[in-house]
Amino acid sequence: MTKLAFIGGGLGPLLPSRHEVRARRRGMCRMADEKPLFGAIPGDPKAKTWKVKVLDSKTGEVYTADVPEDRYILYYLAEQGMEMPAQCRNGCCTTCAVKVNSGEVHQPEALGLLKEMKEKGYALMCVSYPRSDIDATTQDEDEVYVKQFGASFESGGVVTGAILDALEDD
Repeated sequence: MTKLAFIGGGLGPLLPSRHEVRARRRGMCRMADEKPLFGAIPGDPKAKTWKVKVLDSKTGEVYTADVPEDRYILYYLAEQGMEMPAQCRNGCCTTCAVKVNSGEVHQPEALGLLKEMKEKGYALMCVSYPRSDIDATTQDEDEVYVKQFGASFESGGVVTGAILDALEDD
């Protein structure tokens, strides 16, 4: 008898083709002995692990775990009882942003970070796979957002209360 397992969570680096998706009932099921395609669910029990240390800059708490290279760091830490700041868990916001002080992560789904920010060592833990031992520090969500977009939003003639002024002129 074939066993099926549910696939849930974020996207992984190796997405199936549309034909594979259809064959897997539109991505909702996979064979139990098949390697998972997503870093949010348990992967290969024999996967190489990397020592990940994350300092929560707000609380001073240090999270440390040996994270498999086929798992998202945030999800793995949460499974170990270590709750880091997170919101969307899909790589679109900056709530789980960290500054990688040393080490390397693979984060192909980190849509919430510009390429320049990734190159400066920022990562989103919800969609980051460890590729070496990592030492990182959590960042303030708003600070990361402003570092990315502040220059473009703050320059450009934004006038505080401009909408209200326009309404009063009528």
